[in-house]
Amino acid sequence: MVVTEFEDYKQPVVVHRDNGTGNVAEIFISMMHEEYERLTDLIHTDEEMKPLSAAQRHAHYAAANCYLCNELFTEDNPRVKDHDHYTGEYIGPAHFTCNFERQTDKHLPIIFHNFRFLEDGIRNAR
Repeated sequence: MVVTEFEDYKQPVVVHRDNGTGNVAEIFISMMHEEYERLTDLIHTDEEMKPLSAAQRHAHYAAANCYLCNELFTEDNPRVKDHDHYTGEYIGPAHFTCNFERQTDKHLPIIFHNFRFLEDGIRNAR
């Protein structure tokens, strides 16, 4: 199951049980690889920032503080436009360093629930 805010990438939950072949672990690894291939485009998306509206432009240049750390902008750490690299939407005014440190994670986290059944499949496959 993939948990995401992007409707195009949501999938229904799939349940596989050992059908006597003993290859549950292999099926699981194969499915994980398929999910990675399916999500690769999303994971590596880097959309250009969309043009700011007049209100966004005004708010950006009127802001005195970084929205991430709430510190004042300085000559050494100037204001930049932070945006969502998946959607291209403007997020807010940020310090150059804060924006750089808030890079999008390109890893695909895998969270196991009730892993004991998969462990049993791996142990029995040996």
